[in-house]
Amino acid sequence: MNAASAVMTPTGGTWNAGNTTYTFPALSAGALNVAISGATATGVNQVNLSNIAFNVYDPTTSPFVYVSTTGSDTGGAGTLASPYATIAKAISVAVSGQAVLVAGGTYTVDSGAATNVVMKDGVSLYGGYSADFSSRNPTVNVTTITDVASAAAATLIGTDFGTNSSTCGTATIGTPMAAVSVGTLTVPATIDGFTINGSANSATVDSAAVSINNTNTGAGVLTLSNDTLNGGTGSAFSVGVYNASGSYNLASDTINGGSSAGMSLGIYTGGGGGTVNALSSSINGGTGGTNVAVLNDDLGNIYANLSNNTIAGGSGTASYGVYNVPNCPAYTYPVLLNNTISGGSGSTSSTAYFSEDWGYADIFNNTMDGGSGPVSEGIYLTDSATVNVWNDTVSGGSGTTSSTAISNSLVGRADIEDSILLVTSTAGTRICYNNVDGNGASSTTETFSNNDVSPSCATALYSYAGTGVTTLTASTTVNDTASTLTALGNVSENPGFVSASDWHLTAASPATVLQGGLNLTNTSGAYNPNIPEPLTNMDGVVRTATLTLSPANIGAAGISMGAY
Repeated sequence: MNAASAVMTPTGGTWNAGNTTYTFPALSAGALNVAISGATATGVNQVNLSNIAFNVYDPTTSPFVYVSTTGSDTGGAGTLASPYATIAKAISVAVSGQAVLVAGGTYTVDSGAATNVVMKDGVSLYGGYSADFSSRNPTVNVTTITDVASAAAATLIGTDFGTNSSTCGTATIGTPMAAVSVGTLTVPATIDGFTINGSANSATVDSAAVSINNTNTGAGVLTLSNDTLNGGTGSAFSVGVYNASGSYNLASDTINGGSSAGMSLGIYTGGGGGTVNALSSSINGGTGGTNVAVLNDDLGNIYANLSNNTIAGGSGTASYGVYNVPNCPAYTYPVLLNNTISGGSGSTSSTAYFSEDWGYADIFNNTMDGGSGPVSEGIYLTDSATVNVWNDTVSGGSGTTSSTAISNSLVGRADIEDSILLVTSTAGTRICYNNVDGNGASSTTETFSNNDVSPSCATALYSYAGTGVTTLTASTTVNDTASTLTALGNVSENPGFVSASDWHLTAASPATVLQGGLNLTNTSGAYNPNIPEPLTNMDGVVRTATLTLSPANIGAAGISMGAY
């Protein structure tokens, strides 16, 4: 058979210069039927039928499927040379264990028309590739997934934000319009190196960059890493990451709640419960009406492990860094370690950490600032089952009406130890610790010990902060209308920060010289007994062991105070 007379099926390929090799056009998976026909011939350019090998790309046997803005879903094969045009097409072809590699560019999806990205079990997405896939740099080759949401959904998200634990939660949990949706996963999958934008369509009621509804609430099987996630502009809610159920991980992400006129949330966890592990990420509540960087809400047990993050409430009317709304019979169990948390700049109020209903929390080694709202608070606890605040530096913020470092009201047990409390406000109402229990339950025991209560708080407005207790040997029990507060070893001295914006301690600080060691009596977390007081400070420097609290040790190593 002479090459010139051969009929190749499928057609559209090319012969090389010597007519010895024929390259077939790109074939999709399963299109493996190749036929050669023609008259038998001899001489130059003959085809030896006994020496023909077919190498047809099958995406299900390759570790990668490729996507580019210059690709084609109909004529492409998902190969390096012939990529698909959409991420959705690549995922539909990929199988568990494969990775979809995406070249830089903007990929528009439409959650209203169900063309958004829907994750598949065990299939990971990696953005940031150059046009020829020879290199990867998500910063240079920005890879954007943007939802246009041509059809608006009915209101699906509801929250018990702002309710009281006297009634169980009634939040409505659904699925917002989202650029990327994640269902049940049993095999780990990763989304890395993308900018993902929720809908900017003003008719969209609820918008999200990523929506998760994973019935697998065990170990986190979805990881979002090195991504920028923007919630969009949903009229009722906009959310960076919405988690109705399931577990997931965040690592080195930048998350913004968007600009909804209702609520803008950086990350939301609620409904069926689950676990979020957030590490080294920047999480912001957005610029909407009410803004919350991290909202743990509703009926399922929620475990939130937040470590080494920068968390800010955003702006809007009211702003919160972290807000917990557990509802009977479920609880939230957040662990906050080594975070920098700000309440933001709400026009009416701002709070770094707010616990509204029943829940546990371990808050260790954080710097927390109430923000710049007129009413600003570092930590506000109400109806919290048990909260440990150990080795934190907490500022009430710069509120012009009032500023409170820590406020504890209603039934709850707060163990506040080894921390530095201050305000940066000039308001008339400046309180470092306000322990007021409005329910009148007298059985709750509070602990407030070994803290430095900064003179920045108005002296007359110390609320059971161990006023006048200036040595490590004094012990005072103060009774209010609802609880017994044990105040031991507190001091009221300038903490000696490096500067107003740098809360590291100078060598002359009473929190490093007079109180230089670790309180080894704090060995059990609020919920998890395996969580002791941190052995290192926020910078990772090992805290020294404490000496026995006695008159002989005044001026020697004692309790370590603050995050640093």
